[in-house]
Amino acid sequence: EIMDIISRMIDVKINFHADKIEKSSDEDDIKMREKKIRQLQDTMHECRRALKDEDDIQVSARILLNA
Repeated sequence: EIMDIISRMIDVKINFHADKIEKSSDEDDIKMREKKIRQLQDTMHECRRALKDEDDIQVSARILLNA
C-alpha cells in the first residue's frame, strides 16, 4: 500500500513537469524539467527496490509551506 501511495505522489510530480515541458519553448527550462523527471523516476525505482522485501513499514510525512 505504501509503495502505491509513493508511486502516485511521484507520478503527480512527473506529470506536472511533463505538462510544463509541453507548454514551454525555453530549451533550458525543458532540459531542467527532463532532468527532474529522470531523477523522480530513479527515486521511484530506488523506493521499489528498498521496499520490495519489507513487511513492516512505518511512514511519517510532513508538509511544510513557506510563504
